[in-house]
Amino acid sequence: MLIGISPFFNHNEKLLFENITEKNVIFPDPSKHKILVEDRAKDLIIKLLEKDPNLRLGSKEDVEEIMRHDYFKDIDLNLLYEKKIKPEFIPIIKDKYDCSYFSFDSKGEVRQDILPLNKKLEASILFEEEFKDFNEN
Repeated sequence: MLIGISPFFNHNEKLLFENITEKNVIFPDPSKHKILVEDRAKDLIIKLLEKDPNLRLGSKEDVEEIMRHDYFKDIDLNLLYEKKIKPEFIPIIKDKYDCSYFSFDSKGEVRQDILPLNKKLEASILFEEEFKDFNEN
């Protein structure tokens, strides 16, 4: 969700599932891909995607353990739980068929690379060969 593509992405479904079960989380190289993922976001993602379910963030205390992570330190959780935090972006939906916030590929399927308008990436990063040199963390 942060960069518009899964850390285990592969067009080949078999390789995608192998990546999920066997590979470490990878992040784009900031200089090569012009995408910066802050350290506390990386740490949260790595801990949420820990392969060992006993070590995975949230496995001991459920959501409270997750919400204590440094990534959420700037969020007033009481205001969040009370739904009193205004979202940064609220889409304007014209009708129930409005798809203007989605992008479609040549087959008419919704593309999975949608990002907030201020963080759009070049289309070239959609293909796994562009990600082959990501750093493993």
